[in-house]
Amino acid sequence: MEINIKEIVLQGINQTTAFHTNAENTLEIVETICAFANTNGGVLYIGIRKNGKIVGIEPSETFSLLNQALDCCKPTVDYTIDFIQLEHKILGIVEIKVSNDLHKIEFEDEWVPFIRINDINVVATTVLKKFLEIKKAKKQPIEIEESEKEVIIQTISNLKSCSFTQLTKHISIKRERLEQILATMLENSTISFSYSNETLFYELNEL
Repeated sequence: MEINIKEIVLQGINQTTAFHTNAENTLEIVETICAFANTNGGVLYIGIRKNGKIVGIEPSETFSLLNQALDCCKPTVDYTIDFIQLEHKILGIVEIKVSNDLHKIEFEDEWVPFIRINDINVVATTVLKKFLEIKKAKKQPIEIEESEKEVIIQTISNLKSCSFTQLTKHISIKRERLEQILATMLENSTISFSYSNETLFYELNEL
């Protein structure tokens, strides 16, 4: 286990790996738990700084704080908690399973889903929320008219990469309808998304 942990530290944080110095920042922990469950699952390592320095934790206090954090995610996520000793320090390991449910946490006075994009926890936009609902079989994808599909593909192709706001300026499709179309196009892999400067961008996938 020690060798594996050291390799993980060398690889650093990513889509399915998160380091937290301790469990005291409950909001950040909850965001990571929610994002992992909604995306591809992942593992939180408690007692490791983001730069990879191993600092260790106090197990009983960490266990209590982690359970409080896990209770903040609705519905409840599928997880395991373990503790190991490494270099005379104790680390907490929380494995979050990918879920078929759409999980949310209370954030700025409303319940919202988070997703994991690379090594960042991001509040799911309306488009991503609809995409997750389709992906997790909570809702059916909509039927897209060929003319709608063509104008969206052409616009994204011309702009190379564009945000939802940019799309609305170039396409005369009602906002709610456009959100549903983009969610469906994400689900059938016609388009994909990236995240930069706190903005979601859409790109065409190669056929």
